[in-house]
Amino acid sequence: MIYRFVLLWMILILASVTVFGQLPPAPANLTATFETPTPNSWGSVKLQWQMPAAGQWAFVVFRSAHDTTQYQQIATGIRNQMFRDFNVVRGTRYFYYVRASSLNFPTVLGPRSNVAEILVPPLGPTVHGFIDGTVTDDSTNLPIRNARIRFFRLANAMTTPPAFAFTDSLGRYHAALDTGRYIVRAEALCASNTGCYYPEYYDDVREPSKATVIVVGDSTTFTADFGLTRVSPPRYATMRGTVRDTLNNPIPHARVAVLRTMQNMISVAANGGLPGGEESMTLDGVGFTMGVQWSGITDSLGRYTAHLITGRNYIVMASKPGYWPEYFDNKPTPQLADIIHFTGDTSGIDFSLSVRPLPQNSVAGRVVDSLGNGVPSRVYLHPARLPQPSITPVRYGHTDSLGNFIINNVEAGKYFVSAHPFLGFAPAYYKANACGVNRRDQADTVDVAGNITNINICVRQIRGNGLARISGVVRTNANATLRGATITAETENGILVGIGVSEPSGYYAIEAVTSGSITLTADRDGYNLATTTVVLPPSVLSLDNVNITMSPGGVTSAGPGSGVPLAFGLEQNYPNPFNPATTIEFTLSQPGPTTLAVYNMLGQKVATLVNESLEAGRHAYTLDASDFASGIYFYTLYSGSSQVATRKMALIR
Repeated sequence: MIYRFVLLWMILILASVTVFGQLPPAPANLTATFETPTPNSWGSVKLQWQMPAAGQWAFVVFRSAHDTTQYQQIATGIRNQMFRDFNVVRGTRYFYYVRASSLNFPTVLGPRSNVAEILVPPLGPTVHGFIDGTVTDDSTNLPIRNARIRFFRLANAMTTPPAFAFTDSLGRYHAALDTGRYIVRAEALCASNTGCYYPEYYDDVREPSKATVIVVGDSTTFTADFGLTRVSPPRYATMRGTVRDTLNNPIPHARVAVLRTMQNMISVAANGGLPGGEESMTLDGVGFTMGVQWSGITDSLGRYTAHLITGRNYIVMASKPGYWPEYFDNKPTPQLADIIHFTGDTSGIDFSLSVRPLPQNSVAGRVVDSLGNGVPSRVYLHPARLPQPSITPVRYGHTDSLGNFIINNVEAGKYFVSAHPFLGFAPAYYKANACGVNRRDQADTVDVAGNITNINICVRQIRGNGLARISGVVRTNANATLRGATITAETENGILVGIGVSEPSGYYAIEAVTSGSITLTADRDGYNLATTTVVLPPSVLSLDNVNITMSPGGVTSAGPGSGVPLAFGLEQNYPNPFNPATTIEFTLSQPGPTTLAVYNMLGQKVATLVNESLEAGRHAYTLDASDFASGIYFYTLYSGSSQVATRKMALIR
């Protein structure tokens, strides 16, 4: 019955686009030319084509390596009749074609263009040696077709990006390589771009640091066979909860979505994966979203039940038009979202949505790459001054699949606007006539009063093709772990090679980093930028203790004379409930004597975290409650002679 409904729905769409003349023709005269390397690339293939009919079209690019049997989609939402493919390997032959869609029906593609073929020139005049072998299923010994083999040369990865090959129908591969030392990785993907097999490094290990180094000599051939292990069948369980408003009334027909964590999305992309179409959808009240693992609608009592794979980390959000979207537990953005490690049936994942304010101001624009192609992203509005009582600290929305966005009901004021692409591109701030600005102190502010348009944000592609991982913990200068910081990694030539996002524990990881001198920049609302530089020799595949310290920031600059007094405020501790440690943050409007104390239910003081004179600004402290009993506690902030604030927290063992 479901199959018939889907088939009827597709027939109706095709009929409607045909009737109204929206089904696009095939792009014509597709050509492919190689462009020589620049300081920011290893070279690219430039594709150009023509449309035989006028119209508002978007384009999708498909590519196959070596032959015309294994095409894969490599770009979507392109508005120009031109595309540059930077992810090419020297000495490889590629085949391309392009299909078009109407902007009104982006999921319905027209016929193929002609196929354009190109051989990307090799780096040197001579190829000295070879690696070949077979890839099989280790439980059945059957060949695995279209497995990807990547060859990482232990040298400067910025000048020698990893070569790769694909297996044929018999599971065989063959690669011609320059002499040198290599680490080889085999991986096989399902049609949905999720792993059917665990990736493996030669010889039979899953970590590059444990891999056997293969030496390719002049005119020699090394045989490296792989037996890949299938991923175990998933085990499912249920997650339940309710969605209510701030008056505790149930909200029916609210959308609840369970998503990959931001760090997981980044890691999947860095290791060559790409969440498939079934992980992308438009969420009510939010917009186009990638990494969706489950989505559903609440019933008349605001209840939902999700069915999820156990043993994974998720973030969970609820949304509905007319309300601000929210992540569990009362977190406003995905960077700050609590991560749920889902091991079995779980209940109590509840939400309390706030009604959107009434202001009619809006901010609209587009997120694009350097060529003007749309990039699906989350878009954030950051107050240019620390929040006043009437202004919500940070709000966000999503673009559509073509990178267009509009955020409604914005309170008047000055904002920085940033875009966080889902995959393949680094975050960036809005700055007129600039691309890839990842420092807020270099960005433009937007004065929101009315409907503001043309806030177009240009983002830079991530070009991490190495083997190394940089990881660590982000902390405040008070030694509290800090979640929600975005860390970008750049080479000394300004090439972006990776990003990470600190989780509630403060942990971040940047995958597939190339060797060389790498500068890390950490950014988070309410804190000053922090930078550190590390050196990755070709032989080092993991730097695991690159910790970053961020200091609370004062008023964020919004131009000369734009400073305003800070707002006194005490924030909810996180995590909450907690065991045994939690972080408490607060903002002081003026310097002076400050006390932060913790009390039990009887009003007895059980801890004093601060009792000294502090500067104005944002501060964070960690409470270690290892010796406390389970229960409800209160923490109170005293500043000066008259400013007092109290909040409640729960310790659960």
